[in-house]
Amino acid sequence: MGTASMTYYIETNLICLAILSILKTQYSIRGNRTSSSIISYSHIITVSTILCISDMVAGVLRGQQKPFIHVLQEISNIVFDISLTL
Repeated sequence: MGTASMTYYIETNLICLAILSILKTQYSIRGNRTSSSIISYSHIITVSTILCISDMVAGVLRGQQKPFIHVLQEISNIVFDISLTL
C-alpha cells in the first residue's frame, strides 16, 4: 500500500472507532444498564470495535518485511477471526 492509501485506511478506521465509541456512550447513558437490549447492543459495539482495531493493525502491518511483523499479523488475524465468532 502506498503512503496516501495507508493514511486513508488508518483515517477511515479511526473515524469508525470514533463513531462506535460515540454510539456506545450515547446508548449506555440511556435506560437501564441491565436491559438485555443494552447488553446486546454493547456487545455488538465492542465486537465491532475489536474488528476495526484488528483490521487496522493488519492493514498497517501488511507488506512489512521484518521478522516479528509476521507474528503480529497472525495475532491480528486470529483476533479478527475470534471476534467474528463472538
